[in-house]
Amino acid sequence: MDIPCLGIGTYKLKTQEEINYTLKNALSSGYKMIDTATIYKNEELISNYLKNHLVDHSLKREDIWITTKIPYFTMLEGKVDKIRKNIETSIELFSGYVDLYLIHASNPNDILTWHILREYQNAGKIRYVGISNYNLERLIKFCVEIGNDEVKHIYMNQIEFNPFLNRSQLLELCFNKGIKVTAYGSLYKTNDYIMSLMDKYKLTSEQILLKWANQKGIVVIPMSRNKDHIMDNYNSIEGIHSELKIMDEDMKMINGFDEGFTKFLKHL
Repeated sequence: MDIPCLGIGTYKLKTQEEINYTLKNALSSGYKMIDTATIYKNEELISNYLKNHLVDHSLKREDIWITTKIPYFTMLEGKVDKIRKNIETSIELFSGYVDLYLIHASNPNDILTWHILREYQNAGKIRYVGISNYNLERLIKFCVEIGNDEVKHIYMNQIEFNPFLNRSQLLELCFNKGIKVTAYGSLYKTNDYIMSLMDKYKLTSEQILLKWANQKGIVVIPMSRNKDHIMDNYNSIEGIHSELKIMDEDMKMINGFDEGFTKFLKHL
């Protein structure tokens, strides 16, 4: 199974009720990827839903892509046993393997963590490994430190990305090295021009933002607790609007909106 172009984000979902409602609507809509992290404190809640309700959606574990992440502070301690315990807990929760395991943020022990993750990948417990919140400088440094033979195993860099934080140099480096990119924060902001395209494309502004990112070859993981928004987001990428393309002139205009806007300055 290749990574889907669209996943459901779970960053703010903290209760079993919220998880159940969101995942029920997401999986019913057609989503096949769930993005989580240990620090979100909802891995077990997601696991509960999948173990009890996948059959309701005529799905098996292997039909779902799970992305999770190891916390910054767990890595910061540099204690191998704690890093391994965190990884093994996630693996156990998701029926014996994780599709994509990310280093959640650059830290002094990310090389140690990387090699531990690679051990689990080689053992078949993690399908792909990657990084998250690595800016241009950090990514260059990380690639040098792990060496070319390991760089080819960096599957993903998950970053804050949208038209108002259009990190073109970072994207270029990732793509040149064969690293895929997942965007979070796709829907943080819009403007009058994007709103003006709604009639032209018969899409919501949120759908336009997701399509813009996806047409640039980026995976998107919008989060919503709203049933209609969950379906709209799906339709923009995988559903009824999947074949619709934003025209080149509009893509270029949207590309020009970069202003360094961010909600997570510490990761820039």
